[in-house]
Amino acid sequence: MRFRCLLLVAGVSTVLAATLPGARADTLVFKNNGDRLKGTMVAEEGDVLVFDTERFGVMRIPRGNVTLEREDTVQVQAAAEENASAGNVVRADASADVAQLAMASKPDPASKKIPWHVRLAFSTELIEDTTNKAEWIFELRAERKWARDELRFEPRYEYKSENGRATSDLLKLKNYYRHDIGRWWFVQYLPYYELNRQFTYQGLPLDYQYLRNELGAGIRVIDRPGSILRVGAAESFYNIDLLNYDASLSLRSESVFVEAELDFPWRVSIRDRGQILWYSNGDEQGIGNELEITKHLNDFWWIGVRHEYRVNAPELQGGDLSKLKVFLGVDF
Repeated sequence: MRFRCLLLVAGVSTVLAATLPGARADTLVFKNNGDRLKGTMVAEEGDVLVFDTERFGVMRIPRGNVTLEREDTVQVQAAAEENASAGNVVRADASADVAQLAMASKPDPASKKIPWHVRLAFSTELIEDTTNKAEWIFELRAERKWARDELRFEPRYEYKSENGRATSDLLKLKNYYRHDIGRWWFVQYLPYYELNRQFTYQGLPLDYQYLRNELGAGIRVIDRPGSILRVGAAESFYNIDLLNYDASLSLRSESVFVEAELDFPWRVSIRDRGQILWYSNGDEQGIGNELEITKHLNDFWWIGVRHEYRVNAPELQGGDLSKLKVFLGVDF
């Protein structure tokens, strides 16, 4: 008799790294279709507006494509119209006062505080057949975006057991940093660390720690709210330490990659990163892809599906892998 039970729960975090000091409600109105994007004006860089949106983080949008409606300007204009309708005297230079107030309320980019966006998720899988197997996954994602930079931390813990005996005790630290250069280009750095204290290979204990440093650069093919596509090339350096045998292995690879982020109606979003690798030791090429689809149930709770696919990857745990997981989590 075999059955699978998938249990989804989530945790709640009480600490945020930063919060906005005040809530503004500036609005960008797109000239082509009239769509409105709420957020806070951060800075003006020539013909580009740097705008911190409520849904998509910090975006850089050409000035000619939008009209900016500032909260303070709208409030003063509404007050002037209300006074006029009440018969009060309105000075002829009221429009000049509105313009001066709008300029005075322009935020200082240096003092602008951009918040961290934090996501917690949990998933577990229980299987009973000839053996009792269990897998537990806890993960956190904390990301912060500036006008030209993005920083992301993704610690993850995975624990597997079989008949009450641990078969994997895995800690992953996945980080991401990107800096945009000019209108199209970017550079990025992706350090990754993995430690497994309960790993076996062909019946032998093989605890290990795995370190990868990836340096890349590329071009932003599409970069607008809700639609992002980046392509580039990278150089990666690997180091694997076998803790039971005091041995290590070093490796290097070149790769090309594609990153995509898409937002759809009904609060559905897709994030995907695919990569093709060529190793320095002459082995056949490797392939890696991670696809994540999330659906926000409300402003905090979300449910997601992640598919990981690897062929000839340097990771000891699952060099060839196809894994699908369902998560439930909470956003801050």
